[in-house]
Amino acid sequence: MSKKQGQIYGDGAFQLYGRKRAERLGGLLADLLDRDDVTCFGHDWSGVVYFAVAEDESDTVFAFDVPSGEVGDICSLDEFNDDLTSGGIVDFVGGDGFDQWRAATGITELAMGTFVPTVDYVFAGGDPAQRATEPTDLYDYLLVAAAELAARAEAEDETE
Repeated sequence: MSKKQGQIYGDGAFQLYGRKRAERLGGLLADLLDRDDVTCFGHDWSGVVYFAVAEDESDTVFAFDVPSGEVGDICSLDEFNDDLTSGGIVDFVGGDGFDQWRAATGITELAMGTFVPTVDYVFAGGDPAQRATEPTDLYDYLLVAAAELAARAEAEDETE
């Protein structure tokens, strides 16, 4: 994967981070997940951040869906690398949906570090099918989402 760092696939459908962006987003995601062993690889057009954790010896790739706040394992590191090498990563991340969004908005590509958020956070009742008409910076969006998720968790703790 290191030879492919900083590449954009499918006009921004998937963005593979360079070292600095990986460290920046990895640090933020590590804080959010309360871990210190997160390694971010990249993100897709819909705001899913792909990462691994050091203690997982199975080499699993995990996904954090920023708009929904959900985390889950999705595939092995070998499968992920195969999709990068073959170009199948665009299909893997829902390139058809990205193409539909581009056709509807007239935007031809996403710049590195941007994505298409949902109109409202899914974890706050937003519809995952309703996408904004303009891309936004993932890091800034993740900062705000992290604060909102933390506030919600704190409020839940106080009501229990």
